[in-house]
Amino acid sequence: MIKILIALLLGLFLGIFLKKKKKKLHFSWLLNSLIFLLVFFMGIEAGKLKIDAFDVLKLSFLLAIFSILGSALTAMLLKSKN
Repeated sequence: MIKILIALLLGLFLGIFLKKKKKKLHFSWLLNSLIFLLVFFMGIEAGKLKIDAFDVLKLSFLLAIFSILGSALTAMLLKSKN
């Protein structure tokens, strides 16, 4: 986790440094390639997982129900205050 944070901060500081230069650098081909590789490797890792589809369906259904109930409750509470 700390390696990801360090890489993110280094990229942030590099971006700030390069922004101050007048010459624009075009990294779009590099960014597109890296994003493609990231998605590719995420797909490989996701493919390695063994998932019980019925458990995922149950949890998704519960999450949807609680999200709807929470939104409806919040809307009713906010409406009653007005």
